[in-house]
Amino acid sequence: MTIDERFRADLRGALDDAAAGVTPLDAAALIATGDRTVRRRRLAAATVAVAIALVGALAVLPGLGQRLATPIAPPTGHATLTLPLTTPTGTQDTTFTVTVLTDGTVEYAAVRDGTAVPRGGSSLAGLDGQATIGTAGDDIVLGLVPDDAVRAGLLTTATTGSFTGAPENPVPLPGTGYSAVGFRLADSPPPGPDDLEPIWWRADGTPVTNTETGTGVVLPEAEVTLWYLPGHGLLGAGTPTQGLTTIMSAGVDRLAFSKGFGPDGTVSGMIEVFLLPQDATDVVLSFTEGVDAQPTLDQVWPGAERLVVVARGDWPTPRPSGDERPLATRVAWTDAGGVRQEWTP
Repeated sequence: MTIDERFRADLRGALDDAAAGVTPLDAAALIATGDRTVRRRRLAAATVAVAIALVGALAVLPGLGQRLATPIAPPTGHATLTLPLTTPTGTQDTTFTVTVLTDGTVEYAAVRDGTAVPRGGSSLAGLDGQATIGTAGDDIVLGLVPDDAVRAGLLTTATTGSFTGAPENPVPLPGTGYSAVGFRLADSPPPGPDDLEPIWWRADGTPVTNTETGTGVVLPEAEVTLWYLPGHGLLGAGTPTQGLTTIMSAGVDRLAFSKGFGPDGTVSGMIEVFLLPQDATDVVLSFTEGVDAQPTLDQVWPGAERLVVVARGDWPTPRPSGDERPLATRVAWTDAGGVRQEWTP
């Protein structure tokens, strides 16, 4: 037997031995196994399809996936203001809302029939202890001031020291560091937002704008608050019911207020505030004949480098409206060089 024939015989014998140890084929079992395999493959395919659909749904939900590039920011503060809005038939009190979002966006709206109608907005982006304002109508300005403000107003940059719209009390927005303010502009035509500058006052009388922090002083006994913005040259004074502003002079400044008005417009008394050089001494005031003058008050105001002198008095009979007579007719003092000085209105 050749080598090739011996190899073929050995291989045939090995195959016969292996076949003898194999379990006979069960056709029914083989078909059942095939069915289970097909079902598993179909289930796996369905699972993948559901997973793909779920991922697609999540991708379009806010905050999930990548399809929404800028999620909608939720509000962090909300305030409601009431202002007289100009209408074709006159003016009517209108409710406005100011809403601060988490991304610093500020939204303004007017409420009509219970629905908030968007009226513009502004932003807190880049601000550090500053105010922001925006127009919410032809003569309505809304905005935010820092939450240490007790009063707020608007200056017009077109006229130095000019206010447009009465100063208002801010409405706090807790948790934001700001309070909402609203103004109805007094000028016609109203200035645009680029011609307006917000100003606010702290409890100690300090005036603040976005570019400057001034100096203030409170005289509680006279219920008078004084403030000064050196960069603007602007001097102001206020009582609980009135406010005045002027440009501070190099000499003596006088700010006068009525203490009260009668039902027929008559004036019962006056308060006059004089700003003298800080080193003035021996101050003496002369009053209009017949005035019942109260003791004068004086206080040094270092921030403005002035001596504040407050005169108060009542008229013997109510002064008719339009009577321009001053309360004090003369102010005299001694200057730093010992020379006697005087000033008359």
